[in-house]
Amino acid sequence: YGDCRPFVAFCRCYGKLDFRCEVLKEVWQLFRKMNRKILYSLCAFFMMLFLMIAGGNKPGICIIVALASGSVGYFARDFLNKRRHKKLVQSMDMDMPDLLIDVAMLMESGMNIWDAVCRCVINGDTNKPLYGALYKAIRSVDMGICSDYCIALEQMAEECRCSCVSNFVSLVVQNSRKGNSFIVQILVNSASFYRTERKNTATKLAGEATTLMLLPSAAVLIAMILLMAAPASIQMIGGL
Repeated sequence: YGDCRPFVAFCRCYGKLDFRCEVLKEVWQLFRKMNRKILYSLCAFFMMLFLMIAGGNKPGICIIVALASGSVGYFARDFLNKRRHKKLVQSMDMDMPDLLIDVAMLMESGMNIWDAVCRCVINGDTNKPLYGALYKAIRSVDMGICSDYCIALEQMAEECRCSCVSNFVSLVVQNSRKGNSFIVQILVNSASFYRTERKNTATKLAGEATTLMLLPSAAVLIAMILLMAAPASIQMIGGL
């Protein structure tokens, strides 16, 4: 068959190149994330520096305030992403009980779990994050991007990073691969649990809203105190 050493050397070299390409991709993704942070930081730095110089402040104060603004700009993107993801998780937690009940009712009528999920997504509001993510998973299966709906759902769970979605995907995948005669009862019990969690979340949000409503009242009270105390303070200073 001839000398096969060049072929073996080529395979080893290709494996090293493939590994290096994967490492370079990870480094490039990390650089892109850091690059955006640095861009936001530089924009905040130069904007605040321009405003401080235009205001006629001292150079030292301008640099200190600009550096502080640049630091805020560097971490602002992470803060906004975490806040956006928190709202996404809350929305999914709110919609999960209704989805579980609908899937359980359709399975009781004779549908399998995947057809039941598809029917719920078609009849649901895809503008909501939960139904939108499920619609994306269904489209990936229909278009041939994912060979199996279990793979599509697992990818959806990784993208959402939400505990309720991960639990729901685990139930669907387990029922598909191993089977479970009590899947309907499990779905109903899970819906009851998430409904209780939804009530607790609504109570917590109502308490936070009540607290936030006190801030304008406190600001108005402080302003009234300052207005009432200003004339007396001016008279005292004038008397001195």
